[in-house]
Amino acid sequence: MLPLLGQISATIQVACLWTFCNFGLATRLFFEPFSPTLAWDATSTFAWVLWNWMQRMFEVSHGGEEALTWSGDEIPEGESGIVIANHQSFNDYLFVQGLAVRAGMLSRCRYFAKRQLVWQIPLFGLGFWLIGFLLIDRNWAEDEKKIDSTFRRIKKNKSPIWIVTYLEGTRRTPKGIAASQAFCEKAGKPVLSEVLFPRTKGFVATVQGLRNSHVKAVYDLTIAISSPEGFQVPFLPMTLYGISDLTKAGYKFHVHVRRTLISSLPDDPKEVAAWAENAWVEKDKVLKAMRKEWTDAEVLKEGSMGGVRRWKWFGPLLSKGGSSKKTQ
Repeated sequence: MLPLLGQISATIQVACLWTFCNFGLATRLFFEPFSPTLAWDATSTFAWVLWNWMQRMFEVSHGGEEALTWSGDEIPEGESGIVIANHQSFNDYLFVQGLAVRAGMLSRCRYFAKRQLVWQIPLFGLGFWLIGFLLIDRNWAEDEKKIDSTFRRIKKNKSPIWIVTYLEGTRRTPKGIAASQAFCEKAGKPVLSEVLFPRTKGFVATVQGLRNSHVKAVYDLTIAISSPEGFQVPFLPMTLYGISDLTKAGYKFHVHVRRTLISSLPDDPKEVAAWAENAWVEKDKVLKAMRKEWTDAEVLKEGSMGGVRRWKWFGPLLSKGGSSKKTQ
């Protein structure tokens, strides 16, 4: 009964908060015509209120911070980047934003999302549009024009940003795995079992569109989830919010991070696509190792992240981004 009450309470709180912030986010429409920078900062302020509250509920109120571990490369604080990750569950944003809050970029997270969500999810969909999500129709002829226009604006205004995209295009499910493997066998691609084979068009367009800009790096996140139901079993966000102590309940989460400078990626679009495909092959290997050994897996021991910065409830509200701090 208590977990159910917790889920209901969390749902009501989230809905009320989104309603309040949507009114604030609407200030973007007023400021944007004469001050895009002010509009971006105003939008980011209300995005921070939303993301920070939801992240605090997960990590602090429900013990997610103790259940969450990290490995891999350090991320320079305040650096703008492209974030790619495997898509395991509805909760994946919590792990992306867990890294963002520690890098001082929580307010600057902007996701690729299906345009239909604007009207399919009342209240939340409107917020996605007002925050400035990159809304696409999955019709490449139309999406390419919108993406190019958005990236030109981001480059022109030097907007601090984390552009988050799930290259698999959908969450991992048994049906999705079967379809992905059938495609790989037919196309002569590596057959993966822990992740879906990536769709690379959007990623290639993002890299090419943001070269030679203040957006410096690609952050490749491998997300692993262990729940009482098993390894990589998806669940709803409100399920987590209905549990008072995630560690005691048997949940474990791990994020492995790789940082690659955009300047080091190939210039040829086909080679960029191949780089992304190879990243997913490596991701599959990491998750296979973790299925056997969790965070004791040898593959996780490379990199310098180690003691990641802890939760910052009053962390940076607005990062200027484009940090000059250089980390290879």
